[in-house]
Order: sequence, then C-alpha cells, then structure tokens
Amino acid sequence: MKRIYGAFLGLYPREYRDLFGPEVVNVFAQAAREHRARGWHVWVWFLVTELSGAVTSAARHWIDRFAARRHAPVPEVASTARSALFGPLREAQSRVDLNLKRMTHAIANHDFEGARAYSFEERKAREDLRRLRDRFGFDDDR
Repeated sequence: MKRIYGAFLGLYPREYRDLFGPEVVNVFAQAAREHRARGWHVWVWFLVTELSGAVTSAARHWIDRFAARRHAPVPEVASTARSALFGPLREAQSRVDLNLKRMTHAIANHDFEGARAYSFEERKAREDLRRLRDRFGFDDDR
C-alpha cells in the first residue's frame, strides 16, 4: 500500500513531496491498516476516498503554484492614496500566506484537524483577495 500511495504522491510538486512525502505515506499506511481491520468494504471505501482525495489535492497544489507565479508582488508605493489602495491587498495576501504557513505546520505536526481548519480559512482568505483584486481592477491574467 505504501508503494501505491507513494506513486500518487508523485502527482504533487517536488517541494511538497520532499517536505511531507515520507510522513504522509506512513500516516496513510497506518490508517489503511486500521480500516482494513474493520472490514473489506470499509478498507476499499477508504482507499477510493483517500486516493481520489490525493489526486484532487495534488491538482490544487499545482493550480496554486502556477497562480502564485503569475502574480507579481504588490509594489511598495509612497503615495498615501496608492497605499490606501494596496494596503487591503497586502493584508489579504498576508492572511492567505499566514494560513498556508499554519496549515503546513499543522500537517508537519500531524494535526490534520487543524490543517483542515487552516485550509478552510486559507480558501476564505483567497476568495477575499480575489474580490479585492476584482474591486480594484487588477487583472489576474498578466
């Protein structure tokens, strides 16, 4: 089972695999053993949901990675009028970054419930950032 899940980890960006790969594979193997002890159907359902979740999660990681490359950092502007414009964008981006760091830390410490909560908060913060970009007329397709 470790080899199969390890193959699915190959779908993730290298940085993610290097940082979390061995740990995630061990947690998956332990959970698979626990589910297998509960019965064949429980085990198969666990495999289907976990492996499909891995594919979905890997796709999200790649999308976020490419989206981050497209957005140049917000320039520092001395003007107070422009600072009022860029301030909310900087704050929104900071919230996204902070939640990503917290989620990464939670995963590294096997706090998967906390990681899920930070993931939810990160999605909300990213949506707020998108709304601000739309409101201020920033084009996402630079």
